Amino acid sequence: LKIILLSIGTRGDIEPFIAIGQELYKRGHTVLLSFPAQHAKWVPKSLPFVPLSPKFIELIESDAGKTIMGGQAGWYAKVKALYTLYKEAKSINQILVRQQYELLKNENPDIVIHNLKCSYPLVWSIKTSKKSVMISPVPNVIHYNKDMAHVGFNGDYGQLINRLTYSLANFGLMKTIKDASKMLPKEMAVNR
Repeated sequence: LKIILLSIGTRGDIEPFIAIGQELYKRGHTVLLSFPAQHAKWVPKSLPFVPLSPKFIELIESDAGKTIMGGQAGWYAKVKALYTLYKEAKSINQILVRQQYELLKNENPDIVIHNLKCSYPLVWSIKTSKKSVMISPVPNVIHYNKDMAHVGFNGDYGQLINRLTYSLANFGLMKTIKDASKMLPKEMAVNR
């Protein structure tokens, strides 16, 4: 199979995808990795690599990014930082979605394995009927954990608030996917 592994994020988001890519390559699959350009140094020479824009990493290394990614700020600061990131990430996401679109269009893979920061593979999967697999190396991101808030909120605030943090994160994910769809040529958009 021809498999593309896409991940956007910090080194901890990238290394598991490299390990998966190496294992798939050992099993005889054609593998291509695509991450933000800053991570090129971690990619083994045996695997082809297509760099993505470095702007996302620059955003998460900003003050707002650090607040969301585990800073010891209070609720108000986290919500404010989340809003700031949402606004700034819109144009960056447009670049990344376009790059993902072009990559998948040009490479025509059988499967795309991606993290949740890569929103285009879900749209691609719907439109092509090919398989996209979303994985997360980070706990408390995708599936609700009654004893822990979403990773962006660091802590246990009781079952009700914990559930609300996941609902907020899932709303953001769905909004990102919908926004990604609007950035695409009409034939690839979903529910315009």
